[in-house]
Amino acid sequence: TRPPGELVHYWNFNQTGALLTPTRGVGGALSAGGTHEAGTGQDFAGENARDGDLAGSHLRVNNPLTPGTVLNFTLPATGFQNLIVSYETRRSTQGAGIQDVSYTLDGVEYLPFSSHVVVDGIPELRILDFRETPGVAGNPRFGIRITFRQGTGGTTGNQRFDNFTVVGDAIPL
Repeated sequence: TRPPGELVHYWNFNQTGALLTPTRGVGGALSAGGTHEAGTGQDFAGENARDGDLAGSHLRVNNPLTPGTVLNFTLPATGFQNLIVSYETRRSTQGAGIQDVSYTLDGVEYLPFSSHVVVDGIPELRILDFRETPGVAGNPRFGIRITFRQGTGGTTGNQRFDNFTVVGDAIPL
């Protein structure tokens, strides 16, 4: 199956004073519970970066196991189908070892989607394929939530994210 062709939402996290503001996309939003800041380095490669963006700064979520620490991405899919979400991620040595991803179709209730072990090393690209998920196509209230579990990681430390993208195909009129 060919990959979707159009960039719907994008955060490159290079504007350190506006980390939660989308770089591109209409209606997308990011809220981050807990403490977060810009980070640099850490071997991010910009593997899924767009518009010629360099791997500049990234989103660093500190102490991800603190109650209430969560990333909520509002990702309206109005006019789009075949959505795929991707981002680069890694953790620090003491950072939580697992990311749990859930999704919403109504902006309120979240359904489990996937869990990922997060490395303490070179960032890895995560791909979340929603092409076959009922209710996502054309949904103005679609979004995802990322929460954290200790796994084999630590109880403090951080999680890091870069170049969060959502791509899809325009729904034919």
